[in-house]
Amino acid sequence: MSAAMDRAMMAMSIEEEDKPLVIPNRPEYSSCENNALSLVGRILNPDFQKVSNLIFDMPRKWQKPGRIRGVALNKERFQFFFKSEEDLVDILARGVQSFNFWAFALERWVEKPPIDFLQFVPLWVQIRHLPINNYRTQTILDIGETLGVVTEIAFDDTKSQSQPYVRVKILFNVAHPMRKSKVIELPSGEEVLVEFFFEQIQMRCHHCQRLNHAREVCPLLVKVRQDKAATWKARVQPEFSEEKLILKKSDPLFGVLKEEQVGVNPLTGRVKINPDVLEQMRNYLVAANGDDIEVKKERIKSTIAKVELDPEAQKTILRLEARPLVTTDVDKGKGRVFDFETAFQADVGFTGEKLLSGSLKEGNLMMNRLGQDDLRSKLEIAREMKKGSPSRAGFTEYGTSFSEAGPSGACAIKGKSRKRQVKRLRKINQLKEGFVSPSAEFKRHGKGVVAPKRKLGMQAESRTIVQRRKNQKVIPREGSPDI
Repeated sequence: MSAAMDRAMMAMSIEEEDKPLVIPNRPEYSSCENNALSLVGRILNPDFQKVSNLIFDMPRKWQKPGRIRGVALNKERFQFFFKSEEDLVDILARGVQSFNFWAFALERWVEKPPIDFLQFVPLWVQIRHLPINNYRTQTILDIGETLGVVTEIAFDDTKSQSQPYVRVKILFNVAHPMRKSKVIELPSGEEVLVEFFFEQIQMRCHHCQRLNHAREVCPLLVKVRQDKAATWKARVQPEFSEEKLILKKSDPLFGVLKEEQVGVNPLTGRVKINPDVLEQMRNYLVAANGDDIEVKKERIKSTIAKVELDPEAQKTILRLEARPLVTTDVDKGKGRVFDFETAFQADVGFTGEKLLSGSLKEGNLMMNRLGQDDLRSKLEIAREMKKGSPSRAGFTEYGTSFSEAGPSGACAIKGKSRKRQVKRLRKINQLKEGFVSPSAEFKRHGKGVVAPKRKLGMQAESRTIVQRRKNQKVIPREGSPDI
């Protein structure tokens, strides 16, 4: 039983065998009938062309909305279904098509596409500056073959020609560059430059003349930039490495100290050895001669190795930094602390004296602090201090002893509240006293009618106004002036 189990386990594989799904050759599985009236296309520049936008915009651009249906096959390929053969042939007859200023390949659907399917686009090319002694159809054909497969030549040597060019229709391979010109060698040995102009092509790379990318991302320019960067790096990197060296060959400390012993510590961002210490070491070595130099070098090496074992010695001797101070005051330099815990501790530590005795003690301490001034002024100052300062919590702490928080953090002094009756009660009192407001008199008597005068007593009371006291003349201490 165990042997059979072992053989079964050995026959098993970790990776499960993936058998392909077989689609039967039946009509309900085939869409060849629907694809008969369709065009298949491929975008050439995915950076500027999106299939999702193309399948909706091209029917409108072709002026056939509602008669064409687009389907996105993948990120680069798509398919357009037509309702009539005439519309399909009309689109193919228009030549190369463009979307978002960049051309795309478009061909009629075939059941078994060849290897170079969607690799060619039909183009009309204008050939200029043809040699006058070779202005024949065969010459035009040979020149056109350098660009692509020539399918048609628009040339008639029996009629007048007003354009300075000859047009040929070619199948252009989109992987090749669009040449602007071509040098032709004549039978006489003379060389002639023939120029080309590709019709219906809006955008292309202006460096390599290809249709599948823009100039900014041209692989040739990218390669040139990378080569320049590598050349510059190879030329400048030795200079940078020499500049980064602190101990150069001309330095007296070269060979005495290692490069990793000097410079900046990457962990702390501070120098490992102070420049003044290095300068003293240099002066110490320069002043020696003969065998004394080797002795001093060994002395410097042993001293540095010994100091590097002690962090405190590194700080004070090599870096010339002051030794930190240690204080027993844990709250030193704490300043204003916005914490409720300290205020709570202060409240808990309250001794619980009686209110009267505590107030008397606090008042006596405050009077002694204010000095020997007038008692009334002392009371006023003490009252103001009581309003604006906390009672028990420290003045650098935030506690609940403050009455209110003002806009600047201090307690604002509130003035006396205005004791004024509400409007309803004021009106009742005015009616009882016989006072009538001018607006009420106007409403009662109307416009143009003189209201009755007030009582004489009320007029006398209203005229009782406190006059401003005039400045009194006083006699100066020097005496009255002699007149």
